[in-house]
Amino acid sequence: MRDSHGRRIDDASVDRAVADVRARRGRPSLSEQTTGEPSPHVSFRVPEQTRRRLDERARAEGRPASEIAREALDRYLSGQV
Repeated sequence: MRDSHGRRIDDASVDRAVADVRARRGRPSLSEQTTGEPSPHVSFRVPEQTRRRLDERARAEGRPASEIAREALDRYLSGQV
């Protein structure tokens, strides 16, 4: 059997294809220092009003709320607040 490029499909090529798919599964890592490692997950609770304001801002800017939260946290931790 051959693939769409005419290359022979054998066990090794199937293993490589499976490894390739597994490596790309999920969202891309946000961790620049790692390759292929999942980004750490941070979860915390906020008052309803804060969540509403975040969602409104995200909608207005056309950005995900998580991106805005990451940016705000990075600014705070680097002393830019």
